[in-house]
Amino acid sequence: MLAATAIRRTVRSALACAVIMAFAVASSAHGSEGNTEANDAHFREQIVPLLESRCLRCHEGATPDGELSLATRVAAIKGGASGSAITPGQPNESLLLDYISGDEPEMPKEGPPLTGAEFAAIRQWIAAGAPWPAEVELTDNRPHDLNWWSLQPLVRPPVPTV
Repeated sequence: MLAATAIRRTVRSALACAVIMAFAVASSAHGSEGNTEANDAHFREQIVPLLESRCLRCHEGATPDGELSLATRVAAIKGGASGSAITPGQPNESLLLDYISGDEPEMPKEGPPLTGAEFAAIRQWIAAGAPWPAEVELTDNRPHDLNWWSLQPLVRPPVPTV
């Protein structure tokens, strides 16, 4: 009788553990879908505009500065002359964060340093695994300087007095 009670307790415990594990797996699967959507939104709404407006002027195309292209995920992970720019899931190992942080950050070379919020957004993105859909290729979206003399409106100069 005592052995049967012990067996019932063991079976109940095992069954309870199985139910808890199944619930945990189901919850994490549902949570990861939400995280995937949130990560994708974070990438598209914060990271894409930031990289396109602050980085791609120099880091895209056939001959990017430092041999580093930030136009695609593959190129960013491959890196340039200094190594891999991003290490997905490991912000402390990502060279990109080293270059854009500190009292006098090395990047971006043109324009003001990134704000604390911009730096935090990139750090969060890398910590989340640097999600970047394969079909997304970034391009420099900054307006080009159109302040050329040939594009200025015509102005009639004053007639000289004689």
